[in-house]
Amino acid sequence: MAKDALRLSLVIPVYNEEHHIKGCLEAVKTQTVAPFEVIIVDNNCTDSTIGIAKQYSFVKVVKETQQGRGWARSSGFDVARGEIIGRIDADSRIDPNWVERALSRFEHTVDLMGITGLGNASMLPRTGLILGTFWSRAYYWVVHSTFHTITMWGANMAIHRSAWLKVRDNVCNDDVIVHEDQDISLCMAAKGMRIEQDNHLVITTRGQTYHYFPKIIHYWQLEHSTLHHHQKRGTFQAENFPRLSFWSTLPGQLYSYVIGVPFLVLSVILLPIDLLMVLLGYKRTWLD
Repeated sequence: MAKDALRLSLVIPVYNEEHHIKGCLEAVKTQTVAPFEVIIVDNNCTDSTIGIAKQYSFVKVVKETQQGRGWARSSGFDVARGEIIGRIDADSRIDPNWVERALSRFEHTVDLMGITGLGNASMLPRTGLILGTFWSRAYYWVVHSTFHTITMWGANMAIHRSAWLKVRDNVCNDDVIVHEDQDISLCMAAKGMRIEQDNHLVITTRGQTYHYFPKIIHYWQLEHSTLHHHQKRGTFQAENFPRLSFWSTLPGQLYSYVIGVPFLVLSVILLPIDLLMVLLGYKRTWLD
C-alpha cells in the first residue's frame, strides 16, 4: 500500500440478520481490494447474526444498545479508522470491485465527500428473475426530486471520514423522525459538501419488500418527515446548498405520477397475500 493511499472502513449495522449476514460477508471477502476494516454494529441482535459474523477473521464487532439504524450507523462511523467510511446493509451483496471503485473515486476527485450507487434487484419480487437497477434508479428519481439535491442510499454509500466529523453533531439518529441516510446527506449538503451518484458502484439486494404497501407508506411518511425536519433547520436555505436543476428532478416528478401511481395500486392489490403470509409466520422468508 502506498504511503498516502486511502483506506476504507466498511460499516454494517445489524439487527437479527442471520439470514443475510453470511452472504454479505462472503461478498466482502472476495473484494479485489480488501477493506481496511469491517465493522459490524450489533444493534441488540437476539439471533445468530453475531455468531456468524465472528466466524470471519476480518470482522470487528461493536455494540450499540440504543435501538435504531441511525444510532447503529453513528456508532460504527465513530469507531471507523479509515479515511473513507463505507456503509452497506446486511442484505447488500457488494460487487467484487466495490471497495476498489469507491477508493478510486475519492482518490481522483479531491473535493468529493460522499458517493452512492445502484442496486440490482429482481424486477419481479420473489422470482429472482430479470435482475436490474430500475428500482434503485426510481428511488433516486423520487428522492432527488423531493430534496432537490443528491442524497445517498444507506445500502450502498461511502463518505470521507472528515465529512462525518463535520456533521456527526448535526445528524438525527431518531428513525422515527428521519431516514438516516437522507438525513446525513442533507447535513452534508447544508455545508456545501459534494455528493455524487456513481452508477458503477453496484450492490445486489433481494428487493422483497419494494412493493409491500405498509413499507411504501412508511417510507413516504418518513421521507416527508425528513423534509420537514430539514426545512425547520434551514438546510435548503444554506448558502452553499448544492441544488439540482428542474430538469434534473423532472424524471422523479414524472415517475411519481406515471409509474408510481399504478405501482401503488398494484401494491394494494397484492396486500392481502402479503398480510396472509405474514399472519402465517412467513414474514422472514416472504418479505426479508
